[in-house]
Amino acid sequence: MDLNQLVFKVVIKRFSWLYTFFVLVFFFGCSLHNHPKNTNSKPTGRISTTVRNITFIFPRSGYAFDLRDSIMDACFLAIQHDLSILHLKEYSDTITAEFVDSREEMKKNIGNGVSGAAFPQLRKIWFLANKDSGPPIKHEFMHMISIGHWGQPPPESDWLKEGIAAYAENSCNGFTVEQIYAFFEARNMLIAIDSLSDHFYWQPEMIAYHQSAYIVQYLIGTYGIQKFGLLWQTGVVGFEKIYGISFQKALEEIKNQLHKKYPAAPALDWDTFKIGCY
Repeated sequence: MDLNQLVFKVVIKRFSWLYTFFVLVFFFGCSLHNHPKNTNSKPTGRISTTVRNITFIFPRSGYAFDLRDSIMDACFLAIQHDLSILHLKEYSDTITAEFVDSREEMKKNIGNGVSGAAFPQLRKIWFLANKDSGPPIKHEFMHMISIGHWGQPPPESDWLKEGIAAYAENSCNGFTVEQIYAFFEARNMLIAIDSLSDHFYWQPEMIAYHQSAYIVQYLIGTYGIQKFGLLWQTGVVGFEKIYGISFQKALEEIKNQLHKKYPAAPALDWDTFKIGCY
């Protein structure tokens, strides 16, 4: 018997009446709040339903509840879209997708008031869904599928992880990631690739995510998904070995192509755009 066990026995003996009291409270409390085994109800006032490999959890009322059928359909369409980018046939992991109706509720649950968050290691996605904020469904499911397929990338590949998720969404304020990148290129706003790779989450969010997204789109479209998977696992340090050209050369290729396609920068209002996607 170790010291912890000895202390525990002494405490239980001295305070056995208090221990008995708490056991009774716990027992009756559980009995009063017990739910039938076959119910869809959640004890927190939420409802759940399982469709194929996904358990969906919604508030009992409000925007997400009213649109729950179309939201669930959108999730399965997003999975098919993301699989097509990754050249995969199916996604069968059993996961949970929970929807909340406010940033305050999101912050209470995950510590941050973002519009979406994926936790592949927990097999769970959180979404904010209300009339002012549509959930980034393609983006977050891409995190789940890509990390499930290739594993969690090294920190220097965070830009690839976020880039492929932003590419999956491929829309922000009415612009594609290609158009957004062309605007940044024309305005000399692109982030140095060393900074993007080494300190992704320290960079201006609206630039970092969309710059990364178009580079990812270009690499997959030009060189294929298999080489991209290798880059995901090795980081930029392995770029030249994987692609046969330097990363700077690839960026020059992107620049030349976009200059031909967009002689003038896309008409993007940066002051409005930088606030966030709607």
